[in-house]
Amino acid sequence: LGLEEVRGTVRLGDQPLAGRLTFGAPDENLSIEIRSAVDGSLEGHLPRLGKWHVDVASEQPSVHRQIDVEIRRGGDGRGRLEIVLEDRALTGEIVDENDKHLDRAILKISPKAGGRREVVQERVEGGLFRLTGFEPGDYLLRAEGPGRVSETVVAEIAPDGSSPFLKIVAVREAQIALRLVTEQGSPIPSASVNILRTTLFPGLTSISERTDATGRVSFRTQPGASHQCFAFAQEGWPVHVFSVTPGLEEQQVIIPGATGTIQVERPAPKNSETFLLWRGPCFLPLQLLQMFTRGNETRFPGMAPGDYRFCRHSLGSLGSPAQCAEGVLGPYGVLSLELDKHP
Repeated sequence: LGLEEVRGTVRLGDQPLAGRLTFGAPDENLSIEIRSAVDGSLEGHLPRLGKWHVDVASEQPSVHRQIDVEIRRGGDGRGRLEIVLEDRALTGEIVDENDKHLDRAILKISPKAGGRREVVQERVEGGLFRLTGFEPGDYLLRAEGPGRVSETVVAEIAPDGSSPFLKIVAVREAQIALRLVTEQGSPIPSASVNILRTTLFPGLTSISERTDATGRVSFRTQPGASHQCFAFAQEGWPVHVFSVTPGLEEQQVIIPGATGTIQVERPAPKNSETFLLWRGPCFLPLQLLQMFTRGNETRFPGMAPGDYRFCRHSLGSLGSPAQCAEGVLGPYGVLSLELDKHP
């Protein structure tokens, strides 16, 4: 059949790598799979020697790379191949406030900026971690353990694959206790309250809880945060976005009875930008706002009166927005916020 026998090794840094190697030659419409063993050795057959594009994939450790290689004939007449991949590992430890390693934790890793939004979750046992398979760049890491959470830590993998050893401190989560009342002071029972947590800006997660018969509800939140944002979204009531300062005391939130409508006009979004509605330090993406108000893409009825800003933002940027329109929504009024379509 004219096949060439090929032998070689695959290593990740100085460690052998077991995985799947797919040898491709698009110009020849070829794709051939050879697997490397646990000791990193590989044996297989290819239709020819020379240059190949190779996709290297391994589940443990998690690695997925694409490289170009050249297979040369050895002294024994077989093709010889040596692949050494840069380690590119994120290494570190997860400890509590007393420097004790956490027995169990979940480590969440996401790219700091750019179009990629995937979040990798890794289970860490015993507090020490070493995660491989990442491309050079900046990453955001956040650890969560039983009743504990860390601040977000930034780590860089340099072009040569090196990165610093990280120390991530997970402290006990804080509690925020709220009591929701009407303007007359009556409790609002069985009402939906959403805690809004920012991930990689402008990413947002929303977790909903209901008030009890006395209008009370509590949430766990990030310790040390200067404020925490919430959205009250209950049918028959205005959508009320508010922030509170985490503390030990129960905090009373007055829900207004009047509503109004916000109308927005904006240009078509580009791939690298998004539009957000702000109230104070809190923001809502239009999709979430549409769900809360049951409105459409430009009209949001049932909003609580107050000051609002409608802004255009670059994805992944925490700096000043590129453009904003702001105004005050009065009781039973309509607030129009328009962004220039040709800024």
